[in-house]
Amino acid sequence: MTPSIKWFLLGFLSILFGIFAINHALLTSIAVTVLVGAMLVLSGVAQVVLGVNEDGIWRKLLSIGLGTLLVALGISFLVTPMDGVISLALLVTLLVGAGGLLRFALAFQLRRTHFFWITLISGALSVCLAIYIFLIPLALASFLGLLIGIEMVLNGVGLVALSFTMRVHARTI
Repeated sequence: MTPSIKWFLLGFLSILFGIFAINHALLTSIAVTVLVGAMLVLSGVAQVVLGVNEDGIWRKLLSIGLGTLLVALGISFLVTPMDGVISLALLVTLLVGAGGLLRFALAFQLRRTHFFWITLISGALSVCLAIYIFLIPLALASFLGLLIGIEMVLNGVGLVALSFTMRVHARTI
């Protein structure tokens, strides 16, 4: 199997899984939250184990304390995944809104360039998206799943395009 076919198949699978994630956004959000919870527990346990071997009492206490907090947060995500979905979605929504405000402000620094309007519109749309997600509770719960699904579809499209580019350039070499 040629590399271009491998990239095409990977892209096609990414598009399929992305469509599934978009169609089942809430389920995807819960799955991501459970995965994040498990990773927090594992990293917290590792932090505690490594903290026991730290030199100095303050370094030891800080490392064990951080590990304990990570384990507690991970267990919280695992025990109540919907609360974790809401927490993660709120965090991501805040970041989207903050990024939109920054792009909106940046647009006015670019007033005399051809990047002004696209930066202004991009920032305004991000702020509007953040406001919409805050106002519609179901949108908040599905937000992570939608983002992951959209990212998977876009990633798949990019991989399919890469495969076609590889095929074209393989003929010219």
